[in-house]
Amino acid sequence: MSGGTEKEYTKNQLEQIALGEQEGLDTSCYADPSFNAMQMLQIRLGLKAGVAVEKYTDPAYVSFQMEEIRKGLEEGLDTSLYDNVKIPYEKMKQIREGLEQGIDLSQYLKLPAGMLEVLRKAILAKVNIMPYVKAGYIPEQLEEIIPALQKGLEIRKYLKPTLRGVAIHEIVEGLEMGLDVSIYAREDLDWRQMKQIRLGLENRVDISCYDNHYFNWRQMRQIRLGLEEGIDVSGYANLMYTAADMERLRQKAEKDFVGDLLADAQPKKMDGVFAVVIDADEMTACLVYSKQEETYTYEEIVDILERNSVRRGYQEEAIRRIAEGKAEDGEVITVAQGQPATDGTDGYYEYFFRTEVARTPKHLADGSVDYQDVEWFEIVQENQKVVEYHNAQSGIPGYTVTGRIVPAHRGKEKRMLHGKGFHLSEDRMRYYSSMTGRIELKGEELVISRLYIFDEVTMATGNVDVDGNVYVKGNVGSNTVIKATEDIAVDGFIESAYLESKENIFLRRGMNAAGNGLVRAGKSVCGKFFESVRVEAGENIYCNYSMDANLWANGLIVLSGEKGTLLGGSARAVGGFRIYNAGNQVGVPTYIKMGADEALHNAVYTIETRVNNVEKELRALQNGLREYQSKYPPEVRNTMDIFLKLENAIYTKKEEYKQLLDNRTALNEQLNKASEATGVIRGRLYGGVIIEIDGAKWAAKQVDNVVVRKVNNRVAIYKN
Repeated sequence: MSGGTEKEYTKNQLEQIALGEQEGLDTSCYADPSFNAMQMLQIRLGLKAGVAVEKYTDPAYVSFQMEEIRKGLEEGLDTSLYDNVKIPYEKMKQIREGLEQGIDLSQYLKLPAGMLEVLRKAILAKVNIMPYVKAGYIPEQLEEIIPALQKGLEIRKYLKPTLRGVAIHEIVEGLEMGLDVSIYAREDLDWRQMKQIRLGLENRVDISCYDNHYFNWRQMRQIRLGLEEGIDVSGYANLMYTAADMERLRQKAEKDFVGDLLADAQPKKMDGVFAVVIDADEMTACLVYSKQEETYTYEEIVDILERNSVRRGYQEEAIRRIAEGKAEDGEVITVAQGQPATDGTDGYYEYFFRTEVARTPKHLADGSVDYQDVEWFEIVQENQKVVEYHNAQSGIPGYTVTGRIVPAHRGKEKRMLHGKGFHLSEDRMRYYSSMTGRIELKGEELVISRLYIFDEVTMATGNVDVDGNVYVKGNVGSNTVIKATEDIAVDGFIESAYLESKENIFLRRGMNAAGNGLVRAGKSVCGKFFESVRVEAGENIYCNYSMDANLWANGLIVLSGEKGTLLGGSARAVGGFRIYNAGNQVGVPTYIKMGADEALHNAVYTIETRVNNVEKELRALQNGLREYQSKYPPEVRNTMDIFLKLENAIYTKKEEYKQLLDNRTALNEQLNKASEATGVIRGRLYGGVIIEIDGAKWAAKQVDNVVVRKVNNRVAIYKN
């Protein structure tokens, strides 16, 4: 066996080699200990199928990647669109399945695998979901949006990125039924609550009895079931009762109601004539016709109805048919019909500024980025009207057959916008900017922050330290300081200055600090170039080239274009880097480091400890609550101060736990990304470059178009 002695192989590897030999295959292409047994299996299956296994006989591919390439080759697909070791197998699978369906998804490789899957389904359904993808909707949401768009449903106005996929499903179900889904398409309801309201609307019950987000879905269900049976739910539609309590009370009420109904079902001759039945919701009155020798005029029949509480909505044609003796004996005839209320329209905000500002720079032909025409801010002037609110409108009241007025639901009012930097008109309908500054809408938060505009910043103008945004139209001179709580944007050149922002820093041209400058941002830093400067970013760093600079990013370092060279200095990125060239022909020392650091590992350990502690605290509180629930009935315990405090404490602790889990998920995702950190060099990697990944180092040799990652505690280099 080529590649080593038998002792170097595992039992499973030897089994794959033996199977290949038994099948008469040339096992030399995989009889190598560097392939694990699963990889060997995929190569063997490829050989057996007669495909070009050399497309994937590289140990850098995991077996699942090999499988997707093999399947593509077997189907005669263009596997060059995805046979790249840096493409995860989940993405490979979606591209392969797309190609089988005549769809090329390779242009969307930057999207996650789950997003590629729904995009493939959308293309097959001939609907455009890209606006929703760009808006931040995730696959489980898009799975529900696709059929809605395909059916032409007006779903757009009800969608919010915060709605789970199952909640969107409930909205789609309602739209298909022609319901007013605005009643339950709300963020204060979870999807199970939405479902109960939707089912109530479909069954024409008064959902106002339980349209309260404080009722959980099980409580809502018990109230809805009672309404559908026509019983009076007021005896148990109360937050003091649990769902189990409600079920018990509902069943008792239904039993009592059925007894009354059976009694009422016996024909009653009103005035010796007919039986009149009014539905539980009083929206329909029926007359059970009894054949009589004598006849009754229209007016006499109406008089009978009035004596039996039927006072509005008379169905004249039906009543005249009875008066003319045209009805059948025992026929149930609708003689009065109520009019449902027509709900009003919701209030809404009218905005007099762009609620979204695209900060996407233009990409040039060579792949570099043109920062010249990027608009960083939406600016408003002091006392400018920025928002106007339009009140909800009242609806049209309805009525029942008994003459009771059914009030119309007034349209829902929007919550007042909160935030800062604005003032309201006396009627609290119009919002005005309190300053000349930058405006942003973040959900229901309207933020106008101070924008300080300078022609230039030099030693003569003095340093800048502000609570707000800074916009410098010209240059920033040496030995100057700009500090801001919001974004910093500079149009001109920057020398050896100090720039610090808690948000983002945008440098339209770039910075040459001669070794004495610092750029530090809580989020991302963008600039045309960085020379002899230290750049620190809480998220990503973007530029066209870097020379003798020290770059540090908690996310990615991206150098765009064919001149996107990292030369000299150092670059450290937790998530990896995307550059064109690294180093130069004369071997200028250049240091690249990526992956997790000690601080990230410590943060993960700390939050794991906190999660475990809060879990124990929550269990203790819940045990205490259950003890009170077992000792006291609801009407007693719900008035006990200690019980209510326990409930509040559990709610607060659950919120803390949820936040901790979210934080843990975010840190673990960051750690996973760090563990999978990949460096992509699309041009040339020169000698003189040192690459370190999580403790493993490698002194580069000249090589073109490669991917760098850590494999088996060493730095591995693959052709891109």
